[in-house]
Amino acid sequence: MTTTAPEAGLPAAPEGPRELHEIASDIVRWWPRPYRGAVPFAEMMMSLRTIDDVYVKDNGEQVAAEDVVRHFLIQSAIWRGRAARRVKGELTRMLPPGSPRGRRPAGERTL
Repeated sequence: MTTTAPEAGLPAAPEGPRELHEIASDIVRWWPRPYRGAVPFAEMMMSLRTIDDVYVKDNGEQVAAEDVVRHFLIQSAIWRGRAARRVKGELTRMLPPGSPRGRRPAGERTL
C-alpha cells in the first residue's frame, strides 16, 4: 500500500539540520497511515535529538540513533510524495559518510 502526504500545507523546507524528534513529528503528521514496520522506528526517533544519541528500550537494550534512522529508511520505502522525499532526504543526510543509506547490509537482522 502506498500512501502520500497531502501536498497542500506542506511547510517550507527547514534551513538547517533539525533534531530527530522534530523530524519524527513530521513523519506522524505527513504519513497518516504508515507501514507498520516503520512505526516503531518513528516512535524511537520521538525521544532522540541527534544522530549520535542512544535509544534505550524498556528491557535496557541500547540502540544507536544511526541504526534507528537506517531501519526507518528501510521500512519506509513505500512512503511516497514530496513530504516523504524531503523527510527521507533529511534523514539520509544525517547518516555518517560510508554508512549504508536505507539498505540493510548483507546478513544484518532488523532490530
